[in-house]
Amino acid sequence: MGKGMNRYKEEMKYNFPISESQAIEIAERNENLKTDYCKHTNRGPISYLRFDDRKVDVVEINNKKYWQIQILAGDVSGMSVTDKEDYCWDGWLGKDDLKKLRCLIDVQTGEYIYYPVKNKKMKKWIRNIRKVFIWK
Repeated sequence: MGKGMNRYKEEMKYNFPISESQAIEIAERNENLKTDYCKHTNRGPISYLRFDDRKVDVVEINNKKYWQIQILAGDVSGMSVTDKEDYCWDGWLGKDDLKKLRCLIDVQTGEYIYYPVKNKKMKKWIRNIRKVFIWK
């Protein structure tokens, strides 16, 4: 069976009005997770942001279910302007960036909620996921 069929079976198991693929599309819109990341990063002005890998889970918070989307890898570019020079830079999303790249999507309505990592348990989870991703 191909990957497409496996994803279809996975989405059908939940049968939510908002599917996993719809939740990912909502999260990755420029005005949602990307904009929130740009507002909360200390990298300066961002000109390009791409997500390469993500982990998606169903979580329940206050008796509501959400798709929790955690970005695991990606590329970022920007521009730095100083009083002496202007320069462009390119790079990868690091562990501090990844803490800021998590959100919730309501499984019923598709509502986007910015949900950055704030506790030590989740920081450890992201660190472990990064190790798995890097060493595959």
